[in-house]
Amino acid sequence: MSVPPLPASQQPIEHRRLCNHSMLKRNFITVMLVAVLPLVNYISEVARFAMLSKTGIISLDSKLRVSSSNIRTNELSLEFSVFSIFKTLSRPPSQQQLFVVESWVRLVGQVNVITLFDDEASCSWLRSSYPYIRCVGVPNCLHSQFKRPIVRCVFEHGNRLAVTDHVVFVNGDILLLPSANGIFKFVSNITVPYLLTSQRIGVVTPSNTTSFDDALGQIQRAMAAEHAHKIYDGAYIDMFVYSRGFLPGKLPECITGAFRWDNWLMSHAMTTAGAFVIDASSVMKIVHLEPAGYQTPNYYKDPAANHNEKLCGTTWRLQVGRMQYAEYALINVNDHSFRLKRNWEKCSAPPLVKQAWAVSRNQSCEEI
Repeated sequence: MSVPPLPASQQPIEHRRLCNHSMLKRNFITVMLVAVLPLVNYISEVARFAMLSKTGIISLDSKLRVSSSNIRTNELSLEFSVFSIFKTLSRPPSQQQLFVVESWVRLVGQVNVITLFDDEASCSWLRSSYPYIRCVGVPNCLHSQFKRPIVRCVFEHGNRLAVTDHVVFVNGDILLLPSANGIFKFVSNITVPYLLTSQRIGVVTPSNTTSFDDALGQIQRAMAAEHAHKIYDGAYIDMFVYSRGFLPGKLPECITGAFRWDNWLMSHAMTTAGAFVIDASSVMKIVHLEPAGYQTPNYYKDPAANHNEKLCGTTWRLQVGRMQYAEYALINVNDHSFRLKRNWEKCSAPPLVKQAWAVSRNQSCEEI
């Protein structure tokens, strides 16, 4: 007959010491794993930054402080780089600018965010808050007459600085929601040249908080409320997600901040053989942060409007360079997965698209 073990209090002292030592060892290992794993992620991102500094893409300044709250690695889309062009940062930066930049950092990590400015001086605040963001002045991109960056030059800088296989251009007033992470993960598996964009929704910039999380909650509630946001049509294209090397193509010397160039780029992608052009509006929205009472400006009054109209406003490109003419739509399969749905077969394409093929590639739908 087996003898039951003695109660712990009656066991020999040496045995109790061994048991306690074993338990302490297990607890120590558990605590170390919990503490060390985030540190490993952090070191990984720091190492990536150091690698970039060695290649000359960015410079390493030992005096820059690192705030762990600014480096978020849990759900980052590290295969993607986000770049944008700003005219300047206000001093101090506006809440809109703060929220926009933070939204990008939370998606792809600091080292994969590239901010381009008219001048290098605008980088000082950004570097003090986000030391690993790559901030670059691009005065060489300024048009001689309009003193604003040329789109072609901006994309050349963005594509050169991006070290990832997938690139996101986004306007400087566009906040990207956390849900974009799932979309980015999906398109990272597309092996052909692609371009993805999504519908813009206008939401008033939260002004009663400095917390990004609080602001994000307010923005999401405004998006869910019927009369608290503005929906823009498919001609307003403020984001391009694309496979590295696909854009910009032979982009004319159009000016940033003026209209038409976005429609030109969209039409360029749609008339490129073998490319997937995707409208993700049904599964994600991009947020245009706006001041209270914001009215869409009259773009024809922009000093560069006529310039862009002549170079990028070719009638068929303007008409076809809209989201609704994308060949594919990204749709939900369930809460955690997506699939591409073809909007039309080649010869059932809208007449405008078939006309664009004929003009740009001298091909009928049967030859595509």
